[in-house]
Amino acid sequence: MFNQIQKARCKIAKIHSKLLVVCPPYKKWHSFRFAKAVHVGVLFLGVLLAMAGVLGYAKGTLSPSVNMEKLFYFTNAAREEANLSDLQLDPILSQIADQKSQDMIARGYFGHLDPDGQNVWQKVNNSGYKYLEVGENLAKNIDSEEEIVRAWLDSAEHRENLLNSEFKDVGIGVAKGDFQGSETTLVVEIYGAKE
Repeated sequence: MFNQIQKARCKIAKIHSKLLVVCPPYKKWHSFRFAKAVHVGVLFLGVLLAMAGVLGYAKGTLSPSVNMEKLFYFTNAAREEANLSDLQLDPILSQIADQKSQDMIARGYFGHLDPDGQNVWQKVNNSGYKYLEVGENLAKNIDSEEEIVRAWLDSAEHRENLLNSEFKDVGIGVAKGDFQGSETTLVVEIYGAKE
């Protein structure tokens, strides 16, 4: 039932000719039925980041043109400009982001829900990362780390996710490969606040 409610509340927006899908956030301590929108869970159709240094890439994918370390830098630079603390790279969130970016390439989907109906909140919940709040930004085919962050800042919902003062951790995944018949770079940033 939560997946149907979540899917129904998603919005599609076009910012700077980039298609964005934005879904409301999820706080763990809210029940699914009464979950409040807390500007966390956001999906940006664009580029899903892969954890090059931490996890490596799945077989069959090409080397991504988006550099995870540069994206991490520009993410924190945007937070510093807003007088927020830097996010820390979390290995659990990074593994989930990497797996999701690889899975989207392999199974040809782009969105918060995978073909099995699982969302990022469920994956984080099953990972051992104990959280109060979690969110997600996605991007597709934006090859500049600075442009990815700028596009997220230009979208109100993505900006709220990126600049959420509750978030302390981030995981980044980037994958490049054949996506629905064309070479594509997908980026995932998953944000978290531990219990």
